[in-house]
Amino acid sequence: MIKRLFACPECNNRMTQTQAVLGWFYLPLHFALLPMFIGMFVYFARVSLSGVAVNKIYFGFGIVFVLAVMGSWLRRNFDILLDAPGRFALCLAIGFAADYALSIAVQLVLMLALGAAENPNNAELAELAGADFSAMMGISIFLAPLVEETLFRGVVFGTIRRKSRVAAYVVSALLFALLHVWQYVLIEGDARLFIYMLQYLPVSLVLAWQYERSGSIWTPIAFHTLFNALSFYMLTGF
Repeated sequence: MIKRLFACPECNNRMTQTQAVLGWFYLPLHFALLPMFIGMFVYFARVSLSGVAVNKIYFGFGIVFVLAVMGSWLRRNFDILLDAPGRFALCLAIGFAADYALSIAVQLVLMLALGAAENPNNAELAELAGADFSAMMGISIFLAPLVEETLFRGVVFGTIRRKSRVAAYVVSALLFALLHVWQYVLIEGDARLFIYMLQYLPVSLVLAWQYERSGSIWTPIAFHTLFNALSFYMLTGF
């Protein structure tokens, strides 16, 4: 029974059709449209919003969507996690080892290409944490993993996986990596910043693998939470 359950998690724990459709509808809002709408509101309403406030609004919309639309799916996923805690722990351990090895290789490539240049997303996070430490810690460690895993692993990987396993890994990883870079490319007008997508590919692939192997979205959520907590500590020293 357990082997059959975890052989194809998307087959045993799929979102409803309505949830999947709404997930794909919300994805472009989360990816690009919502930040643009917030920016337009600030410009035309002539109001001043800090970067922290923008993140609160952005992830506020995201968490409301996830809990309202995906709540029942998240509950089923949590039951699956409780049915196989050993698999959950093993996936976390393997994930950390794989991400560490892959990240070292990526970092060597970036050092050769860019020298000591800093990832602009990390630089902005450190700056925002300096402005409001508690808010950014909560967003980075708790809200972002729940929203992003639901969308990029649950919606993108989970629905594409039904048609093509390879395409599910490629599309979900590239979209997740692009999410963290595209705004800086536009702001700076420098396409070379796309190279920082490489830093997000290892963890993207690991997160998708964890979801696939464990059968529960809570495995990549937990890994993403721990990963962001470690990254936040390295950036801020909390």
